[in-house]
Amino acid sequence: MNEGRLAKSTEPEVTKPFEKKDVSLTGISGTPTVAWDIIRFFDINFDDIKRGSTEEQLKDIESWTFKDVETAGDGLLKLKNLEIQLGVPQHGESRIARIHRWVKMEQHINDLRARQRAL
Repeated sequence: MNEGRLAKSTEPEVTKPFEKKDVSLTGISGTPTVAWDIIRFFDINFDDIKRGSTEEQLKDIESWTFKDVETAGDGLLKLKNLEIQLGVPQHGESRIARIHRWVKMEQHINDLRARQRAL
């Protein structure tokens, strides 16, 4: 018998470490890539990103998430805290849509405050 030897199907597969440059969504819709961290956070199926609105929502969320943070981990923690604060999405509403709506409202409020200060 072959004691001490693993069967070919149970031998561990050698994998290389993940590098962000290995993943690009540019070819999906021709727009710039979305950060891989955001894709993993929302556990997104790549077929969903083919819809243009989803990719645009992700870009908006990404810019808010990584604005004014030192590390990607800080940004993802900021995003998770927002998701907890907003609570569970309503029936038929996606996590992306709920967070995107909040991000757009915050951007609009900040724009209005900047205009007010300019007066």
